[in-house]
Amino acid sequence: MAQNETAKKEAKKPRPKRATRKKGLGTKAVLQALLAGLALGVAFVTAELEIPASQPSGLLAVIFVVVTLLVAAAVTDRARTGAVFGAAATLSQFLGLLIFYAYAWSPSVGLDIALSAALRTLTYPLAGLIGGYVVNRTL
Repeated sequence: MAQNETAKKEAKKPRPKRATRKKGLGTKAVLQALLAGLALGVAFVTAELEIPASQPSGLLAVIFVVVTLLVAAAVTDRARTGAVFGAAATLSQFLGLLIFYAYAWSPSVGLDIALSAALRTLTYPLAGLIGGYVVNRTL
């Protein structure tokens, strides 16, 4: 009879709640990815403006995509925050080029050059997404 009572007491104990994974993005992670992407875009603008015009820019675009993938893998931990990181780098580089060339020549020339360079930067969000996904799957 004593065994029966102890079994009833154990059955009445509440079960511990299982840890559930958050579905949404953490605001801290998104803010960190956004700020890091903006900083990377500024670094890309600086590098692009410092390289002489005689150098081919096609290789530079490939280098920027690889750097975006690697930095996204280091900074982000999810694919979504990696995409935010890449989008912030794209936006930052576009606006940096637009502001520089609009100041140096005219707004129409700045817009033309920034739009032509923006086509190369559209792969940054994809590279960031891949970098965040790889980290999410390996860790």
